[in-house]
Amino acid sequence: MGDTLKLRLLSSDQVSTMREKCLYLLSTMGMRIDHDGALDILAGAGADVDRETHVVRFPVDLIETAIASVPGELTVKGADASHDCPIPHPEGLFYSCTNIQSMLHHDVDSKRFEDNTAARYAEWCQIIEILDHADICAIQTPMDVPAESAEVHALSIQMQNTTKPLWMHAFSREAVPFMFELMVARMGSVEALREQSVAIINPGTVSPFIMKEMDAEEIIQACHHGVPISADGHVMSGFVSPMTVAGSVVQNCAEVLAHIILCQVVKPGHPAMMTQFNVPGDMATGFSTLATPAANVQRSAGVQLCKEGFGIPVSGCPIMTDTYVSDGRAVAEKALGGLMSIMAGMDIAYGLGRLGGASLASPAQLIIDNQLIALLKEYVGGVQVDDDHLAVEEIVAAGIGGSFVHSKHTLRHCRDYVEPGLFRFQLQQTWEAEGEKDLYERAVDEYRRLKTEAKPVDLPDDVRRDMDAVVARADKALCP
Repeated sequence: MGDTLKLRLLSSDQVSTMREKCLYLLSTMGMRIDHDGALDILAGAGADVDRETHVVRFPVDLIETAIASVPGELTVKGADASHDCPIPHPEGLFYSCTNIQSMLHHDVDSKRFEDNTAARYAEWCQIIEILDHADICAIQTPMDVPAESAEVHALSIQMQNTTKPLWMHAFSREAVPFMFELMVARMGSVEALREQSVAIINPGTVSPFIMKEMDAEEIIQACHHGVPISADGHVMSGFVSPMTVAGSVVQNCAEVLAHIILCQVVKPGHPAMMTQFNVPGDMATGFSTLATPAANVQRSAGVQLCKEGFGIPVSGCPIMTDTYVSDGRAVAEKALGGLMSIMAGMDIAYGLGRLGGASLASPAQLIIDNQLIALLKEYVGGVQVDDDHLAVEEIVAAGIGGSFVHSKHTLRHCRDYVEPGLFRFQLQQTWEAEGEKDLYERAVDEYRRLKTEAKPVDLPDDVRRDMDAVVARADKALCP
């Protein structure tokens, strides 16, 4: 494989300056961490901990030691090792992840948004198991289960319906132990989970500079159970971070770095990633925008700072749109955002199946995005230059005015270039004969076809029983 296509928004001097500012913010202003155990751990490592305010200031040498201990390589693992995602990607590409936390699904029959349910989410996970370019399945929120234990129910649904790696986070501190207990039940033991970690945990920040008790607990539990983390900032430019791109990038990376430090103090060498979920605020409405040029520039610059400034793998959310329908705008925004962040070096690109707003998902959009990922891989894959691909002997053999149609070389390479079904070239008369369907209509057809193939994971009865028991205990403990 030739070098993949890359994008650098920042000069080396700019990366160095922004890195320095991240360390300055963490060492002078610090981070509020609302977890007594985490405060004890960090104080023991030499951090300046104010017990009254919960503010932690990190000495620069502690920050540098933590950064140096993060592995440059990791593997995001599923229940089935054939779905494992080694990072960096062996071909210099990237992995994809579906959208997180959705509470509403767009129904292809009613053409309305309807509550996500346990049955809808199970089907969603089963389809992800089939899709060839959906690598990681993110947790969502079924609305027909108890709200207090919804994430435990959702994780159980994931693990019973896909063997791909899971993108996971909790919604409350109290649910965290049950989620890890559930993963242990799925794999059979703590040791088995450490060997095949099933998920990557996504702790986040309440910007600016607050680490909730829930997220600190997720980090501590992940370290104990051998599950990688991908720490997230939640900056929104103009509201909880500076309006400028550079300022928001620095703040986001500093906040995420605090999670990384806690992780590495708890367990040096634990696999970790930095996440870019940067969003600009819309001053007219007070809501975040997901797919504007400013959003994509922020994420891409953040990717470069994480990778060049800190040497840490990166995930992010570039497969995004601000529209509520699967239209041309959705495809354009997802393609532009995805291409930019992936060229900047993002290792995991999130957002398959997501529409605009905070919690909208669409199975038809999931089908479109799966094939869009195949196109993005083709764009960034680079050009291979060797004797076979230069094909000089083939050119000479064909000669002036010759043809390559019957060449064995053409036969050998004619399938090298991806044309996924929804984006495949058709003659006009073929398209007309097939009903003149647009992209969305053909995606719905493919979704309905895949539904006939979808099925739950074939788990042993005792594993299902143990998982159900964890969910029942969570309901009893968490629900009033």
